[in-house]
Amino acid sequence: MSDGVMTWKNTDVSGFEATISFSCTLSASTELGFMIRSSDYSYHPDQPKESWRGYYLRLSESLIALMRYDYGDCGAVGVSRTGAVALGEGMHTLTLRAEGYRFSVSVDGGAIAFEAEDPCAFLYGRLGVYVGSGEMVIHSLQYKKL
Repeated sequence: MSDGVMTWKNTDVSGFEATISFSCTLSASTELGFMIRSSDYSYHPDQPKESWRGYYLRLSESLIALMRYDYGDCGAVGVSRTGAVALGEGMHTLTLRAEGYRFSVSVDGGAIAFEAEDPCAFLYGRLGVYVGSGEMVIHSLQYKKL
């Protein structure tokens, strides 16, 4: 997938765990990642590309950041350095868990991992992929309600 949005219909689920195998291309200007509990995405051409409510797990060469979005970036809820893991090379496995206002993120069995909390959490929305620039391939998705 390149330049676009893809969501799965799971709007009534507050607590979930998803395991996603993916590969992507990353550079200094790449803008891609996963939409979590996203809703009300705006396709209007005059809106910014990242125009939705919910969370955005942004992938980059050196960081993974869980961002709060309310029709734009409202700041990081959690951040982790990628360390020796080269997310732009090969296939990786991401495990996302959302329960109430708590989130946990794990890549490649914990090679990258962090937990985050948002006391004013968005509780419902869709799981999806956002690619503003770059490319991402989803190899598999396992999803379960908690």
